[in-house]
Amino acid sequence: MSKSKKSFFKNSVALAMLAGVMTTGQAFAQNQTSEEEAEEEEAIVVTGSRIRSEFNSASPIQVITTDAASLAGVTDTGDMVQSSSLAAGSPQIDATISSAFVTDGGPGAQTISLRGLGANRTLVLLNGRRAGPAGTRGAVSAFDLNVLPLSMIDRVEILKDGASSIYGSDAVAGVVNIITRDDLDGGAATLRYSLPEEDGGSEIAGDITWGTTFDRGYFNVSVDYYLQEETLAGQRDYTNCAVDRTWDVATGLRNDVIDLRTGERACRGNVRTGLVWLYDLSGSGNLQRGAAANFIQPDPSGQIGVLNPGSIFPAPAGFPEPGAPANWFQVDYGGAARGLSNSNSPFEQNSSIIPEIERATFFSNAGFDITPRIEAYAEVLMNRRETAVNGFRQVWTYLYSYDLGDSLNPGWTGATILSPTPTTDHADASQRVDYMRAVAGVRGDFDGWLSNVNWDVFVQHSLSDAEYTNDRILADAVYSADGRSDFGTTGLFNANSIPRPTASCVGYNTPVSNRPCVDVDWVSANLMLGAALLRKRKHSFTTSKPARPSTRRPMLKLRSVPISSRSQLAMSPVCSAP
Repeated sequence: MSKSKKSFFKNSVALAMLAGVMTTGQAFAQNQTSEEEAEEEEAIVVTGSRIRSEFNSASPIQVITTDAASLAGVTDTGDMVQSSSLAAGSPQIDATISSAFVTDGGPGAQTISLRGLGANRTLVLLNGRRAGPAGTRGAVSAFDLNVLPLSMIDRVEILKDGASSIYGSDAVAGVVNIITRDDLDGGAATLRYSLPEEDGGSEIAGDITWGTTFDRGYFNVSVDYYLQEETLAGQRDYTNCAVDRTWDVATGLRNDVIDLRTGERACRGNVRTGLVWLYDLSGSGNLQRGAAANFIQPDPSGQIGVLNPGSIFPAPAGFPEPGAPANWFQVDYGGAARGLSNSNSPFEQNSSIIPEIERATFFSNAGFDITPRIEAYAEVLMNRRETAVNGFRQVWTYLYSYDLGDSLNPGWTGATILSPTPTTDHADASQRVDYMRAVAGVRGDFDGWLSNVNWDVFVQHSLSDAEYTNDRILADAVYSADGRSDFGTTGLFNANSIPRPTASCVGYNTPVSNRPCVDVDWVSANLMLGAALLRKRKHSFTTSKPARPSTRRPMLKLRSVPISSRSQLAMSPVCSAP
């Protein structure tokens, strides 16, 4: 700005102030600010711009301080940023979401998304510099808010406008700039404990910080620990039993389906388990025998037949009518039978809705004035996060009845295709993410006619090194039973993994996992109710531990994860039926 324009600006301001005095009829004594005093004002570094300015930014910025967050009961950096008004209305990835779906960063990750454009379009800066991504699985491309302790944060600045012209396409949604503290004098220790009214979900967090400032610089260090206890689906009423929640239009009263076995509302919204689906040879499932249902369920006690005689599977008149062994009943075909299907298994109740998360963080920063206009600075951040998730899932295959050649299914007669659908808890996962970031640089400004020019030279290195394990179901083991028959085994809805002349696969090895094949009694009541034998578990299940993916700045390369034969799995959704 030239001197003439500066003078014009000052005169304009003075005229505006004079007009205000004349309008209100009040007189104020004005002190003229000298040019030297104006130059001594501290420059403001504006998030979303590379220019140091003495004026406010034209782009709106929301500032959140840690003091305000602490008063609101926030103990976590992710919660602090995600609870901001600018993040409201946009779906956010937190531990609850990332443990239930495959998300960028893997289970336990917490990211920030502005304007609903996703974390990949929201840039996160740490003290004005890009922070490397952290996590495992998915696309590891966003900064994980777990890595930075809340104790060392001074404030968070959120740029409300997009800044792609300054930072690139990853700042289309906005910019989040996390500013750490550099003014500590002395030490402090904090211990926080959060205990819900119900079981599960407790949190414990503690940190120790220490810092000092001196004439020519500062030094700060912080150690932070955080542990979140797992919350299980069975520990909360709103996840333990998903009822219909329906009302009678005429009376306005609840008319949910009742489970006759308990007298309580049936958990029809939970995953059904332990069912055998019956199909005719066309695969359409249109078996209209006694009741319009193709769901058959075991009940060794026979209670279902007593409570609802319509569920008793009628004796077949002969081939090709379907038949089932004793104490197998038709359910979910209408009326009272809708509340008799098994759902909400113990495996589902013991699954995680909030995973167990444990993390430890070390952070330190320092600055030293080499000269009055040159400062050397450094930052070191190290974090480890471990996450454990308990899961469950369905698994199924397709079998012929005994009459169609499957000698392993006695009692199942007629021209029938069976699809047993048990539930298993072999769906757990765990992650460990080690994150490191180091910055060293020198910054300063010039004297004389270049006094408004600032410079900053720094070197930054960040590394995310992670490993994870997953419980997998071996597809070749499951498919070894598909369409097995003494008339020749080739497969039914899936190609059988071990073509052979008989139903039994004993004496063969599974082709991918190379394990001795076991004849699994898929339609046994014990298996339907979750009591799988150990040797069958070893035959059908495994735990996959791929190589560790690593992200490094500035190359931003992701190591490929080799998929071994142990990673083959039966691709099937958890919450749907075959």
